[in-house]
Amino acid sequence: QVVTGFEDGLAESEKHGLQRHAASKAYQNLTSQRAPHDTLLRLGAYLIGEFGHLLPQSVTPRAKFEALHRHFARGSQQTKAILLLASVKLLNGNAEALKGEVGNFLREIQDSADVDLQQRAVELLQLCRDEDRLDEVLSPMPSYAESVQRNNPLVQRLKFSSRNRAHTRAQLEEAARSEGGMYKPGGKKVEGDGQALDIPDPGQPTASTASRGPQAASESESSDSEDEAPSTSGPSPKDLWLQLCLAPVGRFYSSASLVLEMKQEYNAATGRLTILFKNVSKGAVGNIRVMIPEVPFMKVQTFSEVPSSLKPGEQAQHLVQVQCLRPFLQPARYAVE
Repeated sequence: QVVTGFEDGLAESEKHGLQRHAASKAYQNLTSQRAPHDTLLRLGAYLIGEFGHLLPQSVTPRAKFEALHRHFARGSQQTKAILLLASVKLLNGNAEALKGEVGNFLREIQDSADVDLQQRAVELLQLCRDEDRLDEVLSPMPSYAESVQRNNPLVQRLKFSSRNRAHTRAQLEEAARSEGGMYKPGGKKVEGDGQALDIPDPGQPTASTASRGPQAASESESSDSEDEAPSTSGPSPKDLWLQLCLAPVGRFYSSASLVLEMKQEYNAATGRLTILFKNVSKGAVGNIRVMIPEVPFMKVQTFSEVPSSLKPGEQAQHLVQVQCLRPFLQPARYAVE
């Protein structure tokens, strides 16, 4: 809606400038990324098909078509449908240059096992035989009515949340320090002892053992019970934590005696976490305790007991279910002693 424009919105020159910029960014992303996200692929296909004619002359019609066609095999069914239509829109504006490539592309798809794509390809091939009808059906999308802009959910969301939105870098940093990552106008006052919370850094241990999360782990019962430092031979706790932001399974704490691994599964706002405790030393690890401090943005339930001790080579699981209640910047903590 923003790029296509609204009836009483930007002037034509400004609108075309925005559309040219959007199409250029879409082309850059689809040609530079080997596997763009499916949503980006759909958006890029729409922008190139609709506003590809605004790209510089140095970008040939064939290059625009190739930017779409190279991603067709890996797209979802909905994405493939948008790629098909965008390709034919390019053909409509560049009939002589793309007639062969787009025609062959459609003829391949009309034999597809996917009935929906097969029907689209057959209909588009038939449409291509009637230039007047093709131009009428594939004419540029009209501007949206002002009523659509007023009812746009993103616009409404911005209006209603503007009071709690951070607009400057200082406000954004204050929001990051606050409980739940929410910007609170009028100073840094927060519930509790009145001190702004620091952003937790998984690579920097704090003064309190209980607040150090995976960094805190006790040595075996035969030791003097002093806190054990993480192993320095492998990745740092921060690196392990960052990897788990992207991977469903991985290690997030490692020392000479204790290793913690996590498996995470998410469905909408609910997540199931399995934390695996491993004793990798030759001695026992005892007095294990876990604390998960309450936070307003997430509900936490545990479905198994934390192992109080582990024999050499022993493993045990801790099952946790989390439910996200609202967006947040500051992560919840899993404190281990």
